[in-house]
Amino acid sequence: MPDTAYRVARRVARELASELLLTPPFDMDAVAERYADLLTSAVPGRTDVITLHGTVPGDHPRIVVQRALDASPARRRFAIAHALGHVLLGWHP
Repeated sequence: MPDTAYRVARRVARELASELLLTPPFDMDAVAERYADLLTSAVPGRTDVITLHGTVPGDHPRIVVQRALDASPARRRFAIAHALGHVLLGWHP
């Protein structure tokens, strides 16, 4: 049985897909840019993506994607979707 955090994440994903009328394939970059600034940069280490939340209320979050992921569209899409989950949920179980 999935834990509570998993169920919440799945529910939020379904609500987002319904609200934005998403049907595959869709532009993950465009979806993420509705909720965060999406940047591509050389991220240090072996990290695919970094999610930066604002330091003061009202700050727009930022999703920084490893530039090397441009060579792997599927992995880049997954990394952005994962980071968007952190933006929308605001916590990590």
